[in-house]
Amino acid sequence: MQRINKVGKLIYILLFLIGVPGLNAQNPDELYCNGVASLQSENYVESINYLTSAIQYEPNNALLYLKRGEAHYKSGTYDDALTDFREASQLDENSADFWISKTYAMLGNQEQSLIYLKKHLSSGYHLKEKTIKKDDAFNDLQYSDGWHNLWQEEWYTEEEMTEDEVDYLMKKELYLDAITLLDEKISASENPHKLHACRARVNMKLGNFKGAAADWENAIDIERKIPGYYIERGRAYYEAGKFRNSIDDFTRVLRQDPALFTLYIERANAYARLKEFTPAIRDVVTYLKYFENDQDAIALCGNLHYTNENYIEALKYFNRNLKLDNTKAVHYKDRGKTYLKTGIYKFAINDLSMALDLSPYDGETYLYKGIARFESGDKEGACSDWSKARKYGEMKAVEYLLENCE
Repeated sequence: MQRINKVGKLIYILLFLIGVPGLNAQNPDELYCNGVASLQSENYVESINYLTSAIQYEPNNALLYLKRGEAHYKSGTYDDALTDFREASQLDENSADFWISKTYAMLGNQEQSLIYLKKHLSSGYHLKEKTIKKDDAFNDLQYSDGWHNLWQEEWYTEEEMTEDEVDYLMKKELYLDAITLLDEKISASENPHKLHACRARVNMKLGNFKGAAADWENAIDIERKIPGYYIERGRAYYEAGKFRNSIDDFTRVLRQDPALFTLYIERANAYARLKEFTPAIRDVVTYLKYFENDQDAIALCGNLHYTNENYIEALKYFNRNLKLDNTKAVHYKDRGKTYLKTGIYKFAINDLSMALDLSPYDGETYLYKGIARFESGDKEGACSDWSKARKYGEMKAVEYLLENCE
């Protein structure tokens, strides 16, 4: 273990001296976001360097130490992780107790691991029992007497135990039973924000999005400091068709933590539903700044440009995806339908044919290909494609067949 730590430290020092591309001349938020993105991409050395630079700007920011500690932990440099987690806990009491416990467990110090796990369970940050017990860090600790004695104590409130019951009912798809239980428990609880949150999740499963949004509103009225509540309410608003409200919730959370990257994509989709393509595209571009090879995000950006009738920009993103992976039918389909809009029918037919070679039962692709062939003067080929489109479930093809084919 010591040898790993020394080698790891040497690598970090060398890379820090050499410099990570883009490390200089960035503001603290950009450094933090790059650090978290690198962490999520498992580029731990790079993550540590970015977060170290961010800490130089904001030495009293607990979240920065927490994230750098996580990068150290996942890279196996546990002593450095412990230093960062302790610093985070001093700046924000109890925020890193669980990570400290995990780190001591990995270092083989079971006594300290149990001390900090008790602190975690006694705090308002504690995770669910099943989450803790499934964590691989505690594989050896679970055979100890201390671990057994720890779980003889009652760490969870009645509301939290109800959550566990509801989780079980949801796993069994007994959603109405879960709602009935929660209705009863909420009316009897003095602090039911967790139960409202729990009922919101059940309502989402039931497709009752307005009910879910109302439950998140109730939860937030009681407890306003939990970012996850706003995220989930934003998702419920989105599903309920309240896109502006959804955007407001996502924006609120991103102001607090700009490294919650998936929210940029979710907010972009909400903007798109309002036909506000400029901010939608801006959000996806922001996401791609940190995850430049995410093919789903690249396709989304291309399709936003396509829907906004900016076909040249759309082609840039679809070309980008094909450079990353030329084995996916959807990438050829995306570019083919865009060539169709620009009137370059030969290129459209080629791309749509490639898409059909890879995915031969896609009715929509046959529809596009039929239009391209018709516009290029191949009526017989177009009618053949539209017939296949109808066969594979694309009902729009019926209109083209009736208007143009015998």
